[in-house]
Amino acid sequence: MKKLIERISGLLNEWYHDLTVRLIFTISLFVLLPIALITFFSTRYLEEQFSRNQDRYLRSTLAIVISEMQQRQGSIQKAATCIAQEVSTPQAVEQQDTRVLEEKLALLRNNFNRVDYAVMLNPDSHIIARSASDIRFNPESRLGSLNREVCRTGRPINVNEKMPLSDLFEEGSKEFKKFTVELKQGIAGEGEYMQQALCEVTMVPVMDTGDPGKVIACMVLIGICNSDYYFPSYISSKATNGFLVLTVDGVHVSTKSTEGEDRSWIVGQKAGSITSSKAADGTYSGKVYLRGIPHLFIDHPLKNYSGDLVGYISFGLQEDQFSGIVEDNRKQTMVIGLLCFVLFAPLIWLMAAQVRQNQKHLELLVRRRTKDLESAVEELKQLNETKNRFLSNITHELRTPLCVIINACDFLKGGYGGTLNEKQFRYVDHASECGSHLLTLINNLLDLTRLRSGKTKADFSRFSIHAFVETIVNEMRNFRPDAHIIMQTSFEPDDFEIVADPQMLRQIIYNLLSNALKFSPPDSRISIRVQKMEESRQMRISIADQGIGVARENLERIFKEFEQIENPMTKKRPGTGLGLPIVKKLAELHHGTVSLQSELGKGTEAILLLPLEQEELLHENVVTTQQTDA
Repeated sequence: MKKLIERISGLLNEWYHDLTVRLIFTISLFVLLPIALITFFSTRYLEEQFSRNQDRYLRSTLAIVISEMQQRQGSIQKAATCIAQEVSTPQAVEQQDTRVLEEKLALLRNNFNRVDYAVMLNPDSHIIARSASDIRFNPESRLGSLNREVCRTGRPINVNEKMPLSDLFEEGSKEFKKFTVELKQGIAGEGEYMQQALCEVTMVPVMDTGDPGKVIACMVLIGICNSDYYFPSYISSKATNGFLVLTVDGVHVSTKSTEGEDRSWIVGQKAGSITSSKAADGTYSGKVYLRGIPHLFIDHPLKNYSGDLVGYISFGLQEDQFSGIVEDNRKQTMVIGLLCFVLFAPLIWLMAAQVRQNQKHLELLVRRRTKDLESAVEELKQLNETKNRFLSNITHELRTPLCVIINACDFLKGGYGGTLNEKQFRYVDHASECGSHLLTLINNLLDLTRLRSGKTKADFSRFSIHAFVETIVNEMRNFRPDAHIIMQTSFEPDDFEIVADPQMLRQIIYNLLSNALKFSPPDSRISIRVQKMEESRQMRISIADQGIGVARENLERIFKEFEQIENPMTKKRPGTGLGLPIVKKLAELHHGTVSLQSELGKGTEAILLLPLEQEELLHENVVTTQQTDA
């Protein structure tokens, strides 16, 4: 026994010192063992990821489908809204000009091949115009109730709905037959058809030009999904391993697979049940057998305006296709792992050398790029400074001749050079108005240039606010005397002091008040309220008018330079688009803010908040004044 043990020990010692054995052991340890471990763990990992990845793939594709649906419906709504807002549309409705309205509906159908049904309805749910003669409308149908909802709220609607085809088209017409779905045997007898339509409904109100809050008609655009191959084909072309199915009342009404496959046999079949539970987002995902072949599916419910289920949009993938994708990834992982371990040492050395070389090259490129960017920034600064100097110089050069022109016009209008006839007076008055408008634009450009350059400094002083505001308001009373606009001021308390730049504050109040006067209708009221807010140590000035108002989405735009919101009043009284941007910059120089609260058609309130004290800046001005006096 002892000899046997010694013999075995000798053999083991001989094998250990044998170079071939040691090489085999080393290769087994550093190559074969890692490959075996990688294969084992990657197999386990891929098996765990299989179910997750298939659901993730289906959900990401479904997200593309829903996004494309929403984007397409949004495009149709935007186009319909543009047509509804054209001046000729409400005019044609009021004049019952069917030809013009049908031309507009035909334009929408020609531009959007997803629009299969287009009508114009009045608030009583009667057809004013239709895009085709075989179109029908039932006032008591679901579409009629949606029309009444749009006319009541004045807001557009974008929804999915389920409707009988007989409510949309004449029975037996070409369009009626086009969208009927022949039911496959097993759920109906031979020759029977499903006549429920899954529809994408877009409804846009047409507003009365004289009363913006009144709906005089409703434009109805419907895309019918039954037997429609265009949209599913578009989506399936993005997801090259699957296909899309649309379902209503438990029957597949439309489908499209990838190019080269024919799955039209699905249309008209009963939807199979998915072996899965409902997810938190309302979708169903799982496995369905089609012709005995397992498919992975995800179903997304489609709900109507009332929140009721009207159908499903589903994306499917044959299970073995997805399994093949995962299997290919597994093989590639194993091959790459083997190559990595076989070439471990030389590759690491080569990669390290390459990384060092690339790092040096990258550092050189970064230094060059940084230098180029610094040069570009410096050049842009110089260009901006040159632009500001040019604007400042050109505005100064233009102001002098403009003032001469305006003064000459005033001289002629005053009759100092002789009496003008009516035609001459009109020409001179027009020249004076144009010159004054151009002078205002030049002054605003000059102010904006100074504010941009940072050269404008506030000259703060302490003064009483009551008399200051009243003086400006009294000067502005003659701005539109023929409009009989009442300007009412209130002060809380009656008077108090504020530290501010009088000229800048005057310009702020003047611009806000002139805007209120410009866009207020005749015989309306403008309220100017001045408050001292003790808690925040601020002064609040609000100027509220009863004018045309500003839409909520335009409230931020209006503070951008050269921005003007399109409306009938801006066409009658054009401006420069610089008043409010200048007001905002002047308020910021006072460490204050300016904001607008507005409702379209009801009026606008401009709110200015300024600190009552500017202690640091006031102290700096006092020190500067003392040094100057010394």
